[in-house]
Amino acid sequence: MISQAHEILKKINYLEAEIEIQRQILFSLPGDDRKDMETVVAKIAATKNEITSLRQELQRLAPEEHQRIISIEEALEKFREISQKVEFSEVNNIATSGDTTLQLKDGTTYNCLLKAKDSEGNYTLITLDGEFLQVPGSNVE
Repeated sequence: MISQAHEILKKINYLEAEIEIQRQILFSLPGDDRKDMETVVAKIAATKNEITSLRQELQRLAPEEHQRIISIEEALEKFREISQKVEFSEVNNIATSGDTTLQLKDGTTYNCLLKAKDSEGNYTLITLDGEFLQVPGSNVE
């Protein structure tokens, strides 16, 4: 079942990348090319429907993994909102940086998907479980 869940996640990632490609195609089309625009929009809609079906299947097969993904998506949205207001001096994510843990003075360690430090030394985190946290720099080891 875990293997099936991972396959579903791979398909969803592929389809999300496909949507992004289709969006780029849509933006590159001339404004008067209505037929091609409609074709691309239809492809995007069909791909979104396929993603929805896959997410429902994932929820059935691995409800905990599905909930973790929902939590991560919600945390990413919060981070996007905050990044509009706060300038980060340092951003590390698990895909591009090996340093995504944060050790607090009280001994708590957070393993993060994303760790961002603002100009005042405070941290904004998204944990591996999708938890969104803001930690004052004075609490960090």
